[in-house]
Amino acid sequence: MPDHVLYFVDLNQPHLLTSVPVSERYDYTKRALRGAREIGLSGMMDLVNYVCMTLIFGAQWSNDERISNLLRRVKNKELDFSDAIKLLPSSTVDK
Repeated sequence: MPDHVLYFVDLNQPHLLTSVPVSERYDYTKRALRGAREIGLSGMMDLVNYVCMTLIFGAQWSNDERISNLLRRVKNKELDFSDAIKLLPSSTVDK
């Protein structure tokens, strides 16, 4: 699964991977997918989007309470991940 997700991230949003060395991309994707699975994501689009969000937000993805609350709502099936993406705070990456 990490190979497929990584392929789609690289195909659609290659600029997101520039900060991850090629030799580390598979492992990065594998770790990110664990987080996606923990909140119940299983569809390819959601998995790809989840990995993209971890790349966009960086450490903020794990440390921001607003993001944690949204992910908790996804896990509790109160919110679809695609809807949660629309509610995410602005990324502080590159600011």
